[in-house]
Parts: sequence; C-alpha cells; structure tokens
Amino acid sequence: MPYFSRNVMDPFEAGGFSLDYDEQDVRLNGEVSRANYETRAEAEEQRNKELEYHKGQSGNIYSFELVFEGKPKGEETSKPKLIYRDKEQQNYGEPK
Repeated sequence: MPYFSRNVMDPFEAGGFSLDYDEQDVRLNGEVSRANYETRAEAEEQRNKELEYHKGQSGNIYSFELVFEGKPKGEETSKPKLIYRDKEQQNYGEPK
C-alpha cells in the first residue's frame, strides 16, 4: 500500500498519532476498492469510477480532508467537501 502509507499514514504518524490496522481491511471508495495503489493516478481513476456509480443512487457525496496540523478536536479534525449534490437531499450543515 505504498500510496496510502506515504500520503495518509506518514503524515498521520508525523502528527503524533498512532493507528494499528490490518492491510487486508483497508478499503477506499466503499467496499470494492483496496488501498493498494502505486500512484495517485491509479487511486484517482478508481475514485472517479466509484463516484459515477454512487451518483446513480440517492444521496449527496462528500469527501473529508483530514487535518493534522495543530491539535484539532472533534469536528475540527476533518473538513467536509461536497463532491456531488443530489437535488432531492439536504446539504450537510443546512438547516432542515
């Protein structure tokens, strides 16, 4: 899992965090995609396929950017970004 280790785990650990995980259980983009990509291009290609698949189902699609700088707590640890808006669904953070 070179890409995952280099771009997710290394910054995570550099921030003073520790995480035990089994490489067999790491999945990206739902249940079909393992995190065993050599390059960012390979990972993005699979991500784009998954996004297209999920757009056909109901619901909004978000990505979450993890924050490693400083001492974030709670919701400060991730920043949601709307990738796809289903017009029938409420947007994250909007009042009902």
